[in-house]
Amino acid sequence: MNFKEKLSKYLFLSNTSEIAEALNVSVFIVGGFVRDLILERERNEIDFLVIGDGPGFASKYAESLGINKISIFKNFGTAHFHVNDFDLEFVGARKESYDRKSRKPIVTTGTFNEDISRLDFQFSVQRIHKFSSNQKNPLQQTE
Repeated sequence: MNFKEKLSKYLFLSNTSEIAEALNVSVFIVGGFVRDLILERERNEIDFLVIGDGPGFASKYAESLGINKISIFKNFGTAHFHVNDFDLEFVGARKESYDRKSRKPIVTTGTFNEDISRLDFQFSVQRIHKFSSNQKNPLQQTE
């Protein structure tokens, strides 16, 4: 499957690499969108894993698309906005720990591997495209 070709129909993704490189971060599409692309099912939500500042990347990306309404959740290092008919979710790579007295995670900055190790390791950790070439691919797969 040629993922670059499949992603090219989503025109709003076209400048993602430029923004990632300008901010010196790597950005991956992860989660259900990847699964559904493989299964050739339509989906209107895309999850992005940012190795670095997820909300910072989301802010610059939204600005580049002319989007003014962006939700940022600083405690969890996440951001969200809508473009066209798509919900875009962004998260900075993180690791989580839990206090026995709370269901809310304690979130700290993490690596790619730490982030994906906290997820249900099925299709949810599939990733298909690295939007920046300035950092080593943590999974060492061909792009």
